[in-house]
Amino acid sequence: MPSHGLPLLPLNLVDLWIHADVLSGSAGKPPVEANLFMRQSSPFHPFAIVSLGWNTKPKGAYSWGQVESMARLVSCGYPFLSRVAFKVRASMVEASLAQLSWLLDVMPNATLVVWYADGEAPNPNVTHTLRKARPSAHIVQDLPQDHQLENLMEEAVPEMDAEAGKHENAAIGWSVEANNTASCRKASLLGRNAVVLGDNGVSMVLPESWSNFEAKLDLTKPRSLAVSIGDEKLALEGSCFQLVLNRSGQEVTSRAWPTTCKNHGSSSSSSKKPTAPAMVKQWTYGEPAPLKLQPSPGAVVYAVRLQDPPEDSTGAASTVVSTLLLVFFGVLAVKVPVL
Repeated sequence: MPSHGLPLLPLNLVDLWIHADVLSGSAGKPPVEANLFMRQSSPFHPFAIVSLGWNTKPKGAYSWGQVESMARLVSCGYPFLSRVAFKVRASMVEASLAQLSWLLDVMPNATLVVWYADGEAPNPNVTHTLRKARPSAHIVQDLPQDHQLENLMEEAVPEMDAEAGKHENAAIGWSVEANNTASCRKASLLGRNAVVLGDNGVSMVLPESWSNFEAKLDLTKPRSLAVSIGDEKLALEGSCFQLVLNRSGQEVTSRAWPTTCKNHGSSSSSSKKPTAPAMVKQWTYGEPAPLKLQPSPGAVVYAVRLQDPPEDSTGAASTVVSTLLLVFFGVLAVKVPVL
């Protein structure tokens, strides 16, 4: 028995799970201190799955700050972990899809464990929603003892088609700007379609043909963010926004609408915007320039969509018109008697 009081189990116990709620959640301070748990578990069981969770209430959502804290705890403090799982409450999954998807982006080898509290009936919709959002993710269902797995799977999870797979793998081309002073705990963290900003600026090279950029912004922590393209800058101050940039030829129009921050990662939250944006700015788009997010620790840009302009229908329309004219004159020619 080692002096620390924990038995040293054989290294081949690869199916051993060690779990603790180590971070604050909707229920406040966790029952176990994170670093104490990590120091007394993972070094002595390197092949075990270290399962980490938040102290939560039955309802609510995981905030961006909570998932960021988890990502930095593991990636910055314990990068040697070979097997890690994040345990999330089933009743909070649908309201936290954006946050949990980003966490899986940052920690791609992690497993997501969906657990149900005692007396809580498993919901097939949670499984379907997760599988639709992350078809290739490692997801485990932690069911109550009196519930059979087949009951949860009564409705078959729909298979993802090729287009859905492409959509999941389609990442926005973010890059982090170099900053020699930014430590791991303060660096910007990039996901497929979401960025949690730190002391680094983040940029994205826009394709030559882009026409529409949309994103949600959660500025609850920093309360401000500057977005720029070339020499033009859009400064936002507040909590949460919907940002849209529309390009028509060489003209760019930016619009920002304040939105509610409650359940700002929910799959069911409405994307409908008020009729009048709070901020509008127009400028001429000259030489191609990257879109830049200035350093703003704690700011989150997510649900990013970048669209190309619709295919030019002028050529197709002219072809149709030409065909109609040929048919029209052909019909007339038939009616003209041959002399």
